[in-house]
Amino acid sequence: VDFTETKIDLKSEIIEIQQGQKRKRMNDNEGEDDEEEEEVGEYVHKNRKKKFKPSSKYNEMDLYRLNFDQYIRHFRNNEITSFVQSRYNQKYSSIIKAMLALTENSQRTRRDELSAEVEFDALFDQIVKSGEESGSTTHVSDMLLDSILKNMSQPHINLLRQLSSRNNGSYQIQLGHITQRIKERYLLNVVSKKFSDIGARIFRLLQDKQQLDDDLISKYCMVPAHEARARLFQMVRAGYVVQTMIPRTSEFNVTKSYFTYSVNLEKAFDILVSDMYKTIRNLRLQMAHKQQQVLNMIGGIEQLQLTTHYSKEEQDLLERLKNLEDRLDVGVIQLAQLLLIFSM
Repeated sequence: VDFTETKIDLKSEIIEIQQGQKRKRMNDNEGEDDEEEEEVGEYVHKNRKKKFKPSSKYNEMDLYRLNFDQYIRHFRNNEITSFVQSRYNQKYSSIIKAMLALTENSQRTRRDELSAEVEFDALFDQIVKSGEESGSTTHVSDMLLDSILKNMSQPHINLLRQLSSRNNGSYQIQLGHITQRIKERYLLNVVSKKFSDIGARIFRLLQDKQQLDDDLISKYCMVPAHEARARLFQMVRAGYVVQTMIPRTSEFNVTKSYFTYSVNLEKAFDILVSDMYKTIRNLRLQMAHKQQQVLNMIGGIEQLQLTTHYSKEEQDLLERLKNLEDRLDVGVIQLAQLLLIFSM
């Protein structure tokens, strides 16, 4: 019995010694792994510092980019001020301009429906400050300003929105409503030039009434029926007016159907923008064609670069080309400004 117990103790001691050696080897290996990880981490850290360390030439360089949204917002604010001045009066325009100046830092997008809230006292101080800077002698009292603001908030004008009446109230500019009216005004001018004054009258009537037939259009616009149908056909074909067929029978026969006409402003805006892009492309193609014609008459681009003295005919050709390029550039610039208006 004693011998058996001793044998068991020796066996357990041997197992403990073996386990202890294994743990020692594992601890040694972990220590080596930690040392290797520390060395690798230090190596990567040094290389990262070397890799991403900016050079001196980048420290001396300033990089810029165009804030296109801010440019369009500035253009939109100027258009709004000009529209209010032309449509109403100088006092309304001065108030809108002062409110735009106070809310300029809070304008985030170019399609803001409403401006930030403006308190009456802050607006009055801004108008007085603007008058002193411009040297204006016109004095606006707080009672007159309060009366004008309430009038500008009326539904038939709808330039401002009154939020509260406490301390003479606070107001917001109806940016979305005003920009929509600006777009409609330009669209109506384009329709008037493309389809005459009769077409503009029909377009305005359909914009207000919607879904009218040709007889009612002829009656309300006081134009002959054949003239109204001709203008309607032209505007439907161009896409500015929408035609709706209402069949009187289940056979959907065109000759036995009833037609009404209406205006979809968003669709009309898209068609106008597409037409303006086509016009810009045509102007550039026309410019390139005229330039090529003049170069062919002179003898090519190489001859133009080498020659310093031209004959009188060649000088006249180059002068006419220069004038044509200037006119085409002016046309492209005007179309680009219209495109900015419809991107607001």
